[in-house]
Amino acid sequence: MEAYVKAGLEAYKRRRRAEQEFLEHTERIKYLIGLDDPERYETAILFLTPLISIAWTDGRVARHEQDYILHAAEIYGLLENEAAYAALMQHLHSKPHPQQAETWWDEITDVCRMMDSGECAALVAHLYQQIKFIGEFSEKYTFGLWRAHRLGENEQETLDHSEKRIAEILTDQARLSADGINDSELLRLIPLVHVAWADGRVTKRERKMIFASLVDMQIPESEQNLRTLARWLDIRPEDEFFQAALVGLREHLASHPEEHSRSAKYDILSRCATVAEMSGGNGSFVAGGQRICEEEIDTVKHIAKILNDVIVHAGPTKELSTANGGNKV
Repeated sequence: MEAYVKAGLEAYKRRRRAEQEFLEHTERIKYLIGLDDPERYETAILFLTPLISIAWTDGRVARHEQDYILHAAEIYGLLENEAAYAALMQHLHSKPHPQQAETWWDEITDVCRMMDSGECAALVAHLYQQIKFIGEFSEKYTFGLWRAHRLGENEQETLDHSEKRIAEILTDQARLSADGINDSELLRLIPLVHVAWADGRVTKRERKMIFASLVDMQIPESEQNLRTLARWLDIRPEDEFFQAALVGLREHLASHPEEHSRSAKYDILSRCATVAEMSGGNGSFVAGGQRICEEEIDTVKHIAKILNDVIVHAGPTKELSTANGGNKV
């Protein structure tokens, strides 16, 4: 009997340590993706979906699984938002379709693409530990007079799949770090996003204007493009991301004829100025009209400085193509 008592006590201590670590992982995720803003509740719910998915593996979400997920939601600030709480409870009371779970992982991948590689690695490591913690509640077992939980076979499969998706995120992050930004369709919107984030936040007017620009600039309104743009506006990309994207945009414009490059550059800079005017901020703005904050002025100047190289790059590119017997691009 004494051995069972000691084993039970050790199991209790391990569980208490695991509970504390779960809360620490949750706090770190909150910090890494900036969930202090109450308007970010959709992103907060997104990072709870892997926990919800593994809780549903056996066909139902048990009370203790729900309690820990709700505790994480409370740390993320979701319980103070009626709409967020309603959306979360819908996920907890209705089993998600497997395809929906895959879509959630795709959206998590999009969020991670906007992060520094080190922060991304830390984020998914904390997320994996959260998933594992919830999964370990799945199967009850007893030893002696003590009752406990452990990871069930089906939950192990779900955890393995989560690990696979996390590995894909890290591989994708490594590719982005090595190759830079390669989506030419969305490159033209990145300067607008950069200006919108210049003062530390994106207003509803700026967001609306940038989404309207996607249509005006004839960028395909695919689900992937809309989702990626939304993530850029929800979570501020790293400075390195913006810098790489602007250089990529410059090279993309330089691959076109000079007249097209010049027109596209002026259109982008004009839209950047419009985005800057949406937020206001500089009370001494002498040009009249909407006020523009100093940070936005500096950002527009920085973008213009990089893109002003376009014409210099475009001329030689066009001549080289012609000299080699090819058609002008």
